[in-house]
Amino acid sequence: MRLIILCSCILVFPLAPLAAQPWRKPVEKWSERDVKRVLTDSPWAKRTAVRPDAAVASSPFLSSKLAVRWESGMPVMHARRRSGSTLVPGGGDLYYQVSIAGFRIDEREAMSVLAAAEASLRYCDGDPVRATAVRVLRDLDGSPLLLFQFPKTEGIREPGVFRYPLGISFRPNEFHFAARIGPMEIKQRFALRDMLYLRRLAL
Repeated sequence: MRLIILCSCILVFPLAPLAAQPWRKPVEKWSERDVKRVLTDSPWAKRTAVRPDAAVASSPFLSSKLAVRWESGMPVMHARRRSGSTLVPGGGDLYYQVSIAGFRIDEREAMSVLAAAEASLRYCDGDPVRATAVRVLRDLDGSPLLLFQFPKTEGIREPGVFRYPLGISFRPNEFHFAARIGPMEIKQRFALRDMLYLRRLAL
């Protein structure tokens, strides 16, 4: 009897955190808290600390932390619709879209400073693909949002499906995003094994 009870604990306890993840259930069942988590703390949304660089620290328009968000991912698009924001257009089948938010700068400064930013996206150890377009939009809180658009070229095309005993799995693959805004360089990794929405890769 003790052995049976111990085994059931091992099986049940790890499932609780997984069930609490919004991207593991249909969008119709998301709460406001789920929507916020998808947009701020999820496999598609990462907080990136600004390096304590002298040139960066003196910049008047950067906050202590910036948010890097994979905007073209289906969970993020669902979360934006649920929150009433439609300002970020979808990338469709031709583009990935990645944004950076958290800037302290007004709209006039944003257009001149942020629009000059550069970014690249790299899949695993492949060659980086440069963003073909950059737009300055507004995030949910009204602050400027910098949106980069990357074409789904051969180098960063959506990966195929990898088989696993329970359905879908991936090799330890990831996308590497890098951007330069003035003196500051921002880097963020996105792990494909985590970017699943209802068990399907959502990029």
